[in-house]
Amino acid sequence: MNTSLEHKTIVILVADHFDDASVLYPALYWSGLGAKVILSPVTLPQKGDKPITGLHGTTIPLPSLPAGRRYTVVSLRELPMDKIDAVVIPGGYAVDTLRQDKKVQELLADCDDRGRVIGALGLGVQILITVDFSQNTEILKTHKVTAAPSISVEITQAKGRMENEPAMIDNNLVTGRGIEDLPEFCEGVALAIEQARPARR
Repeated sequence: MNTSLEHKTIVILVADHFDDASVLYPALYWSGLGAKVILSPVTLPQKGDKPITGLHGTTIPLPSLPAGRRYTVVSLRELPMDKIDAVVIPGGYAVDTLRQDKKVQELLADCDDRGRVIGALGLGVQILITVDFSQNTEILKTHKVTAAPSISVEITQAKGRMENEPAMIDNNLVTGRGIEDLPEFCEGVALAIEQARPARR
């Protein structure tokens, strides 16, 4: 693809039990297109100082890929809000923690209000249900989505329009069905950023 993400900033929200591939692959993919990739850890109060760990043992920062060239690690409170072009929710069970965090809910609602790109993969699409309910948005209700088949009933009950596709781009929302669909999902996020209202620099 000919997409360039030079001078674009993509935030991947990470919490315990994220799917390892759904963080490592996008970080490499988008940074390879020139984007600044930020991994932003989110923890529950009882977590303590233990590192955030993926389903297959990968910790943040990534042990096989030190922070620096391909990504940086920045806390939720220190994110450069005006410079963010996209916020992404990875696959796996990280969504169970992310959807409980009010700052995450507010961040996604703010991104939608600004027309920034929101990406969600697999089970991560569940967070849109929480954001719509808690922040009085209509992200899920006003976009077509794809997601893990196991949450299709939950999405339908929340008035979402579920499609069985590898990836879906609907205006500023990009969703992916699962880990096997990471190439299509990552390309979709890149294309949506290219078409979206640019963040301030």
